[in-house]
Amino acid sequence: MKLKIPVKRYLSNTSVFLNKKLQAPNRNKTWSLSQQSKEKAMTGPRFEQTDFSVQPAPLSAQELISKVPVKFVDSRVVSCDGGELGHPKVYINLDQGKATSCGYCGQRFQLKH
Repeated sequence: MKLKIPVKRYLSNTSVFLNKKLQAPNRNKTWSLSQQSKEKAMTGPRFEQTDFSVQPAPLSAQELISKVPVKFVDSRVVSCDGGELGHPKVYINLDQGKATSCGYCGQRFQLKH
């Protein structure tokens, strides 16, 4: 007994199938009471509030980490695991003589002289 396995064919480098039967039958209709038609949903602004002066403006991550003081250490290699929030443990080489930051959290370390 031979099994016939359907082969999906793509148009050049797109994910459009030549076989139209693979798409959902209700793709052109709304299926929820709160859903708008595609013509209405794809028009107008994405966000109601466009006045940026009234939107919250928290400090960026770069501004926050720049306020954290540099940690001075005695060893040439230091490990960083992100502290309370955590990230994968990394080892940082401090042979350059200047403050070196962790690639994950941005914490800066420097070798004591």
